[in-house]
Amino acid sequence: MATTSLPATDSLQALQAYVWDMNKERGFDLKDPAKKMLLLTEEVGELAKAVRKVAGLKFTSTTKQTELTEEIADVLIVLLGLACRYRCIQCTRCQRTKEPRKDLEVNMSDANDTRNAALAAYQEYVRQVMGERGFDEERVSQKFMLLLEEAGEFAKAARQKANLAQAADAPVQDLTDAAADVFTILLDICNQLDIDLEQAFIAREHKNQARTWE
Repeated sequence: MATTSLPATDSLQALQAYVWDMNKERGFDLKDPAKKMLLLTEEVGELAKAVRKVAGLKFTSTTKQTELTEEIADVLIVLLGLACRYRCIQCTRCQRTKEPRKDLEVNMSDANDTRNAALAAYQEYVRQVMGERGFDEERVSQKFMLLLEEAGEFAKAARQKANLAQAADAPVQDLTDAAADVFTILLDICNQLDIDLEQAFIAREHKNQARTWE
């Protein structure tokens, strides 16, 4: 039975702190970061399968039918867990100080401190800037290619953080930038599919809290 309660506030900072505590409760906090990155890849794959279902594409008779909102929430949960593990975003559990992004301060008028901005505010911000930057006409399939690309950049940055072997001329990847890019594309896909990620996260965690974790 779950003992960690969902946060009273819907800020991104509070959600990340919740995921930190939830991962400890369910025994996921000590897992190798490489395994967590594999889990992120797995969840992105499940999300792609759910999108195929919504799009009415063909499935084999043995293909598991996945719920779109649940799968997109799972990607967010794993991403927040990785961000905590690598301290990419400030939260009360990881205790990393990071200056708020000035562009978010200007464009998100409902948030005096962007660290406490609601997840819905970030989603609306992404909706606006994707239109300004000319990405709003891309199809979901094209956005998924970008999500996979950004997840690959995140994995590369994590490998560099862990000092794993790589080519001598490999470009240096910024871990926090890579995590933010994955988050941004995930929100963009939610907007394309008319999914409220905040509500999807809460609904998914209500189900997860009733499950047994071994």
